[in-house]
Amino acid sequence: MSAGRAQPAWIALAIGLCLLIALVSLGLRWAPGEWVALLALGALLLGYARLQRSATHDRARWQQALDAMQAGIVLYDRDDRLVTANADFKRLYGLGAAQLRAGLPFESLLRDRVRAGQVPEAAGREEAWIAERVAQRQASGGGTMLRGMADGRWRRIVEQRLPDGSMLGFSIDVTELVERERELEAARAQLNDAIEALPEGFALYDRDDRFVLCNQRYRELYRDSAPAFVPGASFESILRYGLERGQYPQAAADPEAWLAERLRRHRETDGQPILQELPEGRWLRIDERRTASGGVAGVRTDVTEMVRQGHALEAARAEAARAGQLLLDAIEAIPAGVEVYDERDRLVVHNRLLARLYPHVAEQMRRGETFESMVRRSLTLGLLPQARGREEAWLAERLSQRARAAQPVLQQLADGTWLQIHETRSANGSVVGVRLDVTELVHQRDALREANAALEALSTTDALTGVSNRRHLDARLAEEVQRAQRHATPLAFLLVDVDYFKRYNDRHGHQRGDEALRAVARVLQAQVRRPSELVARYGGEEFALVLPHVDAVNAHRLAERCVAAMNATALPHGGSAVSPHLTLSVGYAVWTPGEAPVKAEDLVRRADEALYAAKGAGRARAMGAP
Repeated sequence: MSAGRAQPAWIALAIGLCLLIALVSLGLRWAPGEWVALLALGALLLGYARLQRSATHDRARWQQALDAMQAGIVLYDRDDRLVTANADFKRLYGLGAAQLRAGLPFESLLRDRVRAGQVPEAAGREEAWIAERVAQRQASGGGTMLRGMADGRWRRIVEQRLPDGSMLGFSIDVTELVERERELEAARAQLNDAIEALPEGFALYDRDDRFVLCNQRYRELYRDSAPAFVPGASFESILRYGLERGQYPQAAADPEAWLAERLRRHRETDGQPILQELPEGRWLRIDERRTASGGVAGVRTDVTEMVRQGHALEAARAEAARAGQLLLDAIEAIPAGVEVYDERDRLVVHNRLLARLYPHVAEQMRRGETFESMVRRSLTLGLLPQARGREEAWLAERLSQRARAAQPVLQQLADGTWLQIHETRSANGSVVGVRLDVTELVHQRDALREANAALEALSTTDALTGVSNRRHLDARLAEEVQRAQRHATPLAFLLVDVDYFKRYNDRHGHQRGDEALRAVARVLQAQVRRPSELVARYGGEEFALVLPHVDAVNAHRLAERCVAAMNATALPHGGSAVSPHLTLSVGYAVWTPGEAPVKAEDLVRRADEALYAAKGAGRARAMGAP
């Protein structure tokens, strides 16, 4: 742009101000680096206005300043002929001085870059694309484009028509922003797929009780209310929409009272399930939980059959009061024993109800005991009347039935109790058994279904701390011990105890004690690095860590890190003999390839001995098993 065409100073000033105002008015999302580059450009344009008052050689400094910017800048005159471009623009398109001469028409430069394959989106339709691009540029006074470059990177390009008719182009690398948005979209798609795959209805509300999303199953369950499921709609407005259309038969007598109670249960989310009636005699079980961000996630399960069976039992109780009361009592407290065996038929875990059903062999129900040895013990004590006089033959039949794991087994105990035993064999050969008291045969079907439902609902997470529970820990540790020995890789097991926790509870109360256990769980969880590493609540104030591929040196470092991290939280204790703050004692054991094979309980025992030694050495420290 020559000095004779207008007053250069005020023209440059006008260009800078117009560019800034135009770009800001676009309302785009700019990354912090883009705003810095934009403001720098504005400052340089203002500087240019001052430089124009100087001698001509100062323009070289202006060009140097533009070349130093990490953004492509190009200026065309009112006839769309090149005036100037900075170094980033030249590097972006691989242009030299011969190719980028003043006066070069925009279309010529565009054709040159398309032929060079530097515009991936034009591939296969070069002429049509060039025509569209030129027409768009001529028809608009500027605009914003997101464009993929030949090197696989992305640029945000902004064009602004200036008051004198010239066109200023500004581009900046936004590859990281584009990639982050793509990753976010992929994550959202995976989340939506997972939610849609749920067999239950699922819905999510934000901390202000506004609808966020739900799956198709949820819409099917509440088909009369489905049109109200709009993002941003309040939970109350959705309920009222359903009330107006008869979605909730239970609310017919007093809709406002029903609505108030439903809103209270939704907001308090006390963990108790809600039984809700739908039209056509359908029933739902509603489980709602508060999310970490304050929202509410809810799961709806169709329990129509269970409710209908309950109604049938109510009718039976009306016909025979005594029989009905016994039936109700039995359903409310069904004794269901649960047991899990590994592929070698060795006991892995069982519940207390199973021990109550077999009190004479309860002491023998320990991890690693075989199913056959426990049955033989029961036969020796005469606890199985069906086998009297033919114990060996009966045992052979029982083991054959178990191997097939096809039909439930009906078994009588010496005290007259009848049990229905349902056994399921998994693909890896393990066996899950459920033992139900079916003395009242009329309860057999209902009791079995309820026990199976209870078994399916077993959680692997400790409700208080959010880490894995003991059942999950036992299963994972057994798996990792086998895996480590099969593949000859090290395995570390840490046992962690909160020092003087009883004193802490006595001084601060159980609620504060629960908060302290959650704090310990967060500290331990923060120390693990890989998905295969597990943090679990072992019991009471004890925690455990399972660390595959971790040798003795790294196990010691991690144990020390756990102790130090807990110290760093500086959670006041007030009753500890070793520190004014809550501290941890850690014992760890490591299996290393080349050592003799071990079982999971061996690692637990060794870690427990190391923990005992750490306590004996003064607590608030980590020690390893010899």
